[in-house]
Amino acid sequence: MRPFGAARRILHALTRVGAPARLMGEEEGATFTASIQPVRGRQTERTGPWGIDRPGKAALYAPWDSVTARIQAGSRLCWQGRLYRVLQAQTLELAGEPLYVWGMLETEGEAQPWT
Repeated sequence: MRPFGAARRILHALTRVGAPARLMGEEEGATFTASIQPVRGRQTERTGPWGIDRPGKAALYAPWDSVTARIQAGSRLCWQGRLYRVLQAQTLELAGEPLYVWGMLETEGEAQPWT
């Protein structure tokens, strides 16, 4: 895939602000670039459909590639020394071409040196 216009700018931004991540339980080369941002809680009692208003949740943004295409609910990943479990993942497309992967994550704690 050779991205065009806006797609190219989005991929560049995700790559520039991202950091290396690893899909756990996969082969050695299952690494990708990702940006993971904490989801801020709201002051209301209402919770979103994916637990958006609850602490311990984070949003994943990663350029689409052969590794990120395998991310699905239940997957685990490691990013900047923290472990996450994927609650939901979705590939966003532009003009029918995969562009990036968005996901809602739940923090699982600190990564151990051997994971």
